[in-house]
Amino acid sequence: MNVETRLLPPGFEDLERFVATWDHPDFNARRAWRGGLPMEDIRDFYETMRHRADAALTLVEQYPFEQMPEEIARLYRLVLALAHASMATEIHGCPRAPYAPYPDKLTVTRSFSIFA
Repeated sequence: MNVETRLLPPGFEDLERFVATWDHPDFNARRAWRGGLPMEDIRDFYETMRHRADAALTLVEQYPFEQMPEEIARLYRLVLALAHASMATEIHGCPRAPYAPYPDKLTVTRSFSIFA
């Protein structure tokens, strides 16, 4: 894959298969998307990403938010998506909170991050 078509930084090519499913611009989109995924897909992402998150964050932390190249920002959004996969895997045991209405009306409107 050449530089123009690379989705993630060098060394993270193994995570590129998750970009189409897990790379969303904000918290609300990530949470809504997770709620509609099969649990097998969530577990696959979770098991793969949790072993790569430290290395990903080490690279991401080298860039100010406003100056992140897109491939680094995409990697960061995958790390943020790991939090959503963790909720489904470690807490709910299913894609969304049991007995909660779906879709719900929860919307996060403010955050400290441009990736909220």
